Amino acid sequence: MIMSNKDKLKTCDPIIAGICTLLIATSSLKLGAFMAIFSCIIMVITNLFMHIFKDRIPNDNLTIFYVSFSAFLSGLMNLIIQAYMPEMFDEIGLYIPIIIFCTSIVVHMLYDDHLYSITRSLKTSMGIIISVAILSTLRQIIGLGLPNTLAYPTTFIIVAILFAIASGITSRINVKQ
Repeated sequence: MIMSNKDKLKTCDPIIAGICTLLIATSSLKLGAFMAIFSCIIMVITNLFMHIFKDRIPNDNLTIFYVSFSAFLSGLMNLIIQAYMPEMFDEIGLYIPIIIFCTSIVVHMLYDDHLYSITRSLKTSMGIIISVAILSTLRQIIGLGLPNTLAYPTTFIIVAILFAIASGITSRINVKQ
């Protein structure tokens, strides 16, 4: 099956949204990678349970169940981080469940098809983890010595530059074809 550029871009939307959500409150590679991994664990577990229960839940209530289950798991992950990773909890504390929950919900809303595919969830998770690791590393290098108020926006500038480069490359490839 050949995908058009529009379809390829649509499959990247959840990854892009997940990246932006995660990078809002993470300032280092270690923190970004851990938050990406935790968010992806919640996303995969939620999709696993939704896949199991989707035939038993009325279609009108699937999203409500997804949101509720994702919120529950995000709170549970927050307690696990607080108990076993206190240094991470001390750094971003209250934002941990919010970031994890928002990442899961934003990715779910962008797919909006009620498939709850474990394979797609794993692929999206790997894309988010790899992307966040790369962007966190770039932000850590570029933002070195900058105050935190300037370090956070550098990621979005990096993302914009990378998208501009990718868009330019894609446009040139399309022109040649």
